[in-house]
Amino acid sequence: MPEPTEPTEPTEPTEPTEPTQPTASTEPARPTRFPDEGFGHADDDDIEPERPPQSRRDSLRIAGLVGARLVTGIVAVAVVGATIAAAAVLPLPSIHSKAPSEIVTPVPAAQQVVCPGGLLRLADAQGKGATKSSSLGTADVTSDATAGGVAQRALKGSDAGTGGTSAAPQLLSTPPVSGGAARSILGGAESQSIATNEFFGLAAAACTAAVGDAWLVGGSTATGRTTLLTLANPSEVPATVAVQIFGENGAVTAPGMTGIVIAAGGQRILSLAGFAPRLNSPVVHVHSRGGQVVANLEQSTVRGLEPGGIDFVGPQAAARRISVIPGIQAAGTATVQSRLGEAGFSDLQTVLRVFVPGTKSTTAHISVLPDDPKLKGAAFDAQLDPGKVTDLPIDLSGDGGYTLTVTASVPMVSGVRVSTAGSPAVAAKTDFAWLSAASMLKSDALVPVADAMSPVVHIENPGKTAITVKLHPLAGAGTDPDLTLAVPAGSAASIPVLPGSVYRISGFTTIYASVSGTTDGGVAGYAIYPSAPGSAPLRIYG
Repeated sequence: MPEPTEPTEPTEPTEPTEPTQPTASTEPARPTRFPDEGFGHADDDDIEPERPPQSRRDSLRIAGLVGARLVTGIVAVAVVGATIAAAAVLPLPSIHSKAPSEIVTPVPAAQQVVCPGGLLRLADAQGKGATKSSSLGTADVTSDATAGGVAQRALKGSDAGTGGTSAAPQLLSTPPVSGGAARSILGGAESQSIATNEFFGLAAAACTAAVGDAWLVGGSTATGRTTLLTLANPSEVPATVAVQIFGENGAVTAPGMTGIVIAAGGQRILSLAGFAPRLNSPVVHVHSRGGQVVANLEQSTVRGLEPGGIDFVGPQAAARRISVIPGIQAAGTATVQSRLGEAGFSDLQTVLRVFVPGTKSTTAHISVLPDDPKLKGAAFDAQLDPGKVTDLPIDLSGDGGYTLTVTASVPMVSGVRVSTAGSPAVAAKTDFAWLSAASMLKSDALVPVADAMSPVVHIENPGKTAITVKLHPLAGAGTDPDLTLAVPAGSAASIPVLPGSVYRISGFTTIYASVSGTTDGGVAGYAIYPSAPGSAPLRIYG
């Protein structure tokens, strides 16, 4: 029996040899499954071949290096985040630098307004000089101020030859207030009645401050209608004016509408027919460089041999989306209606004139609100084309005062023409008045009431609460007591006042106001303008 042999030392496993190619008589060899690989059940095709131990150690080493680097990166990000958070919490040094400045109080300036002056005509009384204007008399001026006296002087030059006389435009001024006294408010208005073979009617206008830009909505250059553009320069430097005219067919192009020079203290008078003859519905835009100007239109009408009225057209500010025109005073409506059917009398019809200066058309909403709730109002919509003037007929329900409001989605300018007819004592002669859109009043203002007419103050309250407006008479109204007028929310009201007087109006947040006046066969009206701004202290930075 052979002796047992010593067990041999286990040998290192040898590298696997390349599998032999199977022959037709043998099956392909299956790779060995290693329990430590942790594989689960799988098909033969999913079983990975055995990897050498050295390759496994390299993989573990690489995984360790990658993990270490990831940990280092995370720590670094945490450090940076903590640093940023600390910077946000800790106060940082700052540098402050204050710009040098100084409060400067401007030298108080005088308040100034200009009245249009007496009525004018083309040619003289004998019909000579058909392209030259001449005077039709002198207007009555009413003025006052809340502090200090009012100085009145005529402009020294005029195309009508009235410079330096009472028929010229009148400059009203009140001296500057200093020493902490309250700012003075200045107000003035003028009126003139005329009755000749060629001219009949009542004309009235507010005295206004000079501006660099103004719109004038009114007038006509149709047959028998004459419209003059007056430009007064109360400043001490010349003014250079450009004029734009728009009508029912669009903009008017004509030579001489730019570069119009008005000397300091002078007045220029231009016939609108010289630029745009046979224009039924003009709207005029005036822009001034250098000295500021006061622009007005004056229209007169003659039907055959019968004078048909005369009036001023006052300026209004920039175009706006809401236009309010208070003080449309209807009088003699029955006689007016009877004369509308006569040849040449169609323009006795009350009309709203609207112009959209932009490039977008709009649908405007028009409402007519009577001062007297017993009268009927009206409301309607109208399509407005840009660049063209639109005249819309307005039917008033009877004698009395009305306020007309136009609301649109784009800015516009507007005005209203209303007509009247007199008694048999004046042979039922007719007159008209142009009313411009009013500016909103947001603080106390003066209401100057022109003389030589039966005047009424009209108030429109656009607010949501009722107000009671107070009219306090200044020296011009004598010893009359204060007047009060209750105006419901969103409504209009009116009150008779004394001619030739000036009232300070208060007791409101926002209103629109105007004055209308009538005589036998005459009608006129004008808007009340806000008081001129005062000279407030300014901070000047060096």
